Amino acid sequence: MRVLLCGNDVLLRNVRLALADAGIDVTVVRGDLEDADHVVAFSLALVDVTVPQAERVCQYIQRKSEIPVVALLGAGEDGWGRVEALKVDGYLHRTATRNEIIARLKAIERRGRVHSSPVK
Repeated sequence: MRVLLCGNDVLLRNVRLALADAGIDVTVVRGDLEDADHVVAFSLALVDVTVPQAERVCQYIQRKSEIPVVALLGAGEDGWGRVEALKVDGYLHRTATRNEIIARLKAIERRGRVHSSPVK
């Protein structure tokens, strides 16, 4: 699995390390749209919603590819409201455990592959 991690928060360091420790290839971009030019090469994108241009980043990724986009929320944020507002495929809270983050990302990636496969 290759994950595009979009954000500029120090807290993302822990998410990046957890994913890397699990053998997941992680590329971090700061939220600049130009940095995300090769989004089709990733399995999914994890976008920190505290990035000032989070909505634009999500829209850009969705325009350029069909990879799932997952919002990374702060502890007190309403997940469903953000999913609807950003039109993303799911969300995680930054306070989630390492195992929960990895399991949920793998499930989202798996569902994305199933839905993008042709029906026989």
